[in-house]
Amino acid sequence: MHVEVDVSNPGLELVPGMYALASLVLDQARNVLVVPIEALDRGDTSARVLLVNHDGRVEARDVKVGLETGNRVEIASGLADGDLVVVGNRSQLKAGTAVSPKITATAATTDGAR
Repeated sequence: MHVEVDVSNPGLELVPGMYALASLVLDQARNVLVVPIEALDRGDTSARVLLVNHDGRVEARDVKVGLETGNRVEIASGLADGDLVVVGNRSQLKAGTAVSPKITATAATTDGAR
C-alpha cells in the first residue's frame, strides 16, 4: 500500500526527491489458525468454509474471522488445527458430497503461521 505522510522538517534535513521505505504493524497475532482467503465464503453477517470431515464428505462450517492480510484470514473459532479446508473452485461442491482430498502446501504453512 502506498501512503503519503507529512513530516515536520524545521531543520531542512529532508530534501525533495528523498524517499523512505517503512513497515507499519497495525496489529498482529501469533500461533493462530489461518486459512487462505479464497477458502472463505462471506455473507452479510457471517463467514463459512467448506471442509472435508472424517468421513471424507464435504461439510459447510460457520467460522468467526479475526485479522486479515491480503491472502490469509485468521479463524478465531469454528475450525480446529488439522481440519482439511477446501481451497479453490468450490462451485461444484455441496455439503454431503463424498470427496478424496488432495493436501497441498500453502503459504500459510510455509512461512511459520499455523
